[in-house]
Amino acid sequence: MNCWGKDYRYKTVVAYEDKPAELKNGKLNTRLYIEGFGDPALGSFRFSSENKSQFLDSVLRYIKRAGINTLEKGIFPFTDHFDINSIPDGWIWQDIGNYMVQVIGR
Repeated sequence: MNCWGKDYRYKTVVAYEDKPAELKNGKLNTRLYIEGFGDPALGSFRFSSENKSQFLDSVLRYIKRAGINTLEKGIFPFTDHFDINSIPDGWIWQDIGNYMVQVIGR
């Protein structure tokens, strides 16, 4: 965090696929995307304030608040910021959870 400063916060964006998205009778006719930017704590069981179910529950609360009851095309991860394999060659799987390395997108 020395690079970004003590007040830096990772962001995670929830967005619609098409513009304008059409919402009729609580049904959204487009895909919903969750776009992450490398937050190492997002959905991790290692952080009590950030576990997977809490994150998904908060996304669902915001969706419902927006008047959306049905997602006709579903929720998809937007992963264009990251390489397919972000684990360096030579690392063994048993060590992956022991170190935090910030992955920087292309």
